Amino acid sequence: DIAVRSRSPVQVVHDGYVFAVQPFTGFGNVIMVHHGRYKTVYGNLSDVFVSRGQVLKSGDVIGLSGDENSIRGEVLFFMIRDGSNNVNPESWIRKSP
Repeated sequence: DIAVRSRSPVQVVHDGYVFAVQPFTGFGNVIMVHHGRYKTVYGNLSDVFVSRGQVLKSGDVIGLSGDENSIRGEVLFFMIRDGSNNVNPESWIRKSP
């Protein structure tokens, strides 16, 4: 979970395409993006702006982070997978100015 302001824009971290958009128990609305060998997951979203099959460029806004009504509160759930292994996301994200 990444602490963010309520309903902050969520940007995709790398070029890819959306392979799933769905509610997921405990994580609210979730977007899953395929980036070659890597996959990223963005959850606890208050709004979703993309659909399955949509091609994305790094930095595209794909939705809004959670708010006080979201299942996990005012956070963004973010996960990176390399095949079947979880990857530490710190090297993939940076704080916006």
